[in-house]
Amino acid sequence: MLKLFWYVLIVLLGLNYIYKVGVTLHNDSITKGYAYAEEKKAPNFPPVFDAVDYVETHDGDTFYVNLPSLPPVFGARIPVRISHIDAAEINGKRRCEKRMAEAAKAKLTVLLSTAKIISLRNVKRDKYFRLNAEVLADGIEVSHWMLSKSLVYKYEGETKPSVNWCSFSQ
Repeated sequence: MLKLFWYVLIVLLGLNYIYKVGVTLHNDSITKGYAYAEEKKAPNFPPVFDAVDYVETHDGDTFYVNLPSLPPVFGARIPVRISHIDAAEINGKRRCEKRMAEAAKAKLTVLLSTAKIISLRNVKRDKYFRLNAEVLADGIEVSHWMLSKSLVYKYEGETKPSVNWCSFSQ
């Protein structure tokens, strides 16, 4: 399974490079006896996935989707980290943190599993190779919804602060 993970990771990185840079072999370079590459700029497009298929929730800020617009080898069971928030850790040290993590996971599961349309906006890769995206469930901005329920705190990727999860309301 680990070999498969590394194989898929290498293939995805290679495809990402080819897509972003692009290589063109010039016709006249063959007659001169050498080849050279010319960089192409990637087309400008908003990184958006509309109508993704929800698979399951990992925790209060991460879930899995299938991307129906991609072949399964690239688009099946893709982890998505919700931008702008951080949730308690399922494997946290304190009972309060674990309780908040389970509560956030349960609420997120209900929201996403009942949504008719889930969209990913401003999609990027994070340091763990997950998709990091602004998520909309039936038009509801999921990060704002989770913040309004006091299940998560605002987070923009900086060093994580020490959070007293016991002080959060449920």
